[in-house]
Amino acid sequence: MKKYILIALLPIIFIACDVAETDFFRSYVTEYNRYEISLYSDTDKTVSPYGIIRIYSKKGSFHTYNWKSKGKNKLVFDSLCRVHNDMSYNKEISYIKFPHWGHCFYYDIASIDVVSEEDFDKNHKKGSSLKDVIHFRFHSLKEFIDAGYQPKYSSIYGNKEAVFYDKKLSEIGTNEMIMLEGHWTGSFVFDTAPTLSKTHHLTFTFHYTNGETYTAKVVKEFK
Repeated sequence: MKKYILIALLPIIFIACDVAETDFFRSYVTEYNRYEISLYSDTDKTVSPYGIIRIYSKKGSFHTYNWKSKGKNKLVFDSLCRVHNDMSYNKEISYIKFPHWGHCFYYDIASIDVVSEEDFDKNHKKGSSLKDVIHFRFHSLKEFIDAGYQPKYSSIYGNKEAVFYDKKLSEIGTNEMIMLEGHWTGSFVFDTAPTLSKTHHLTFTFHYTNGETYTAKVVKEFK
């Protein structure tokens, strides 16, 4: 009997061994995640009847700059905090293992364009932009930081520091896709189904504010 009690208590014992650390955080953002974007077409219809295209990090491309980085990586982290005016958070916070807040995508996005190799409908022939039929869903920390670290907003996941956006790509301003959350960079949903081809080879082009451009491809099946 004692043996079974000990086994049952093991998870509690291991959890108790995690000791909280306390650090001083000058910036709210604790890490910037840099990676190449990979896209995955998911049939989950919880958000949209046409499924969802999710953003993931391309295998082997993930790199982090954080508040504990050293050398050049720390210089990169500090420069990004300065660019985003995130230099006066100034709080001592306790955490276990690592901070579970303030994770940001390394790149700020100026615009995103999408084209298909197939005809979508009579108004969207192959090669023409699909920005007006695709929504981008993402969280941004910019407004929270610009407001002096005042949590006036609420995301769909209960994170008061992040503003949730769900807007057509054609309607997103050039200053909105800034400081996207790093571990949930975003997802794309169509607001209509194609009337012509049901299979689409899509190319997403991400224009970053630093002048870099990145493209990612995905096959989308409409059923």
